[in-house]
Amino acid sequence: MTTVTNGLSITGYWKVGTGHLDTWPDCSNLYFTGSIDDIRIFKRTLTDDEVEVLYQEQLIEITLENEAICEASGSTNLIIENSETGVSYQLINNETATPIGSPIEGTAGTIYLPTGTLNANTSIKIIAENTSTSCINEFDSVYSIAVGNEIIPEVHITSNAAFEEFCKGDTAHFTKNSLYGGGAPVYSWMINGSEIGNNEESFSVSNLDNQDVVSLKLTSSVECANPKTVTSNEITVTINPLPMVDLGTDQSINADESLTLDAGAGFTSYLWNTDEITQQISVDGSQGVGEYEYFVQVTDNKNCSNSDTVIVEIKSVLSSKFTDKDIVFKAWPNPVKDFLYFEFTNDSPGNLILEIINQSGQKLFSKSYSAENKAIKDQIYMGGYYKSEIYFMVIKNTTIGKKVIKIVVEK
Repeated sequence: MTTVTNGLSITGYWKVGTGHLDTWPDCSNLYFTGSIDDIRIFKRTLTDDEVEVLYQEQLIEITLENEAICEASGSTNLIIENSETGVSYQLINNETATPIGSPIEGTAGTIYLPTGTLNANTSIKIIAENTSTSCINEFDSVYSIAVGNEIIPEVHITSNAAFEEFCKGDTAHFTKNSLYGGGAPVYSWMINGSEIGNNEESFSVSNLDNQDVVSLKLTSSVECANPKTVTSNEITVTINPLPMVDLGTDQSINADESLTLDAGAGFTSYLWNTDEITQQISVDGSQGVGEYEYFVQVTDNKNCSNSDTVIVEIKSVLSSKFTDKDIVFKAWPNPVKDFLYFEFTNDSPGNLILEIINQSGQKLFSKSYSAENKAIKDQIYMGGYYKSEIYFMVIKNTTIGKKVIKIVVEK
């Protein structure tokens, strides 16, 4: 696919003496700096010539009228559509570099460059000259013309992937290069030798299996083609499986907890919808009560990608089942305006953690108490920072669980 973007400031290289004549004042300086006038997206890769002569929303198209002459001698034309004024076009023999006929001036329309009488197979190309500056440059494309009573068609196919290697589900795109198909060739693409009924110059497919073989049969419309039908080279594709990634079933945590999501080891890259690029990420319950979707895309060493999604529900701390075992806890006054006093006993092993959490699950205060301290008395200032609303005081024991008390702040 080729994309040309509107207004993009670029520096480029004109290989063809066409268009933007004011940027071609010096034959030794074929570079230009400026903006592209148009945006075009093509479903196939353009040739160098086609890209280089995009100008004023027009694409110069060059076609050979007849690529085969079924006589001992004959002539044909090279046709240029959307030729440009101020530019002359000269046919030359590609082998000898000698001119064929006289230059033809561009008309902003279609012009014909005659080959003259040809007595043998000949290849030709075009030289374009800027008539304002006399700067000359050659088009890259070469056009082959066969002359004779028996002409052998040729067809070759290529794919859009290096080494014909794809990921499962990818779209494989195949294109052809052919000679002497004539004006009405018939194409038949084949998978594993079976025709699929696609009479097109290109072929796209997304459901190939590993080691499938793609080829193309060309039936020429040239009268003297012998044989009439030829088969291309074969392309055996490698279809790599997608990497397996599994975030597990949907999960839930409390607002005072966290959770680690793990995409698994062995991948070359990771991308989460949180913009993190690590194998594991942490989900913090303090972001608030609700359901959150987490998505990860992984890529393996074959550059194949796959993804998985998991839903994590964050619940209020009150949704947990707590026990009073081994913890005696009191807090006063409640409702509170300024200082909240509390005391609790800890007759079990394990340290204690006291937290203040708002209704959204955000942790506003945290303090740890050693397991050696069995009777604890303390206070928290609930004025100033704390608004008039409901909070939750959570006592967590590292061995037996936790307890929650609702605290009301009234100012």
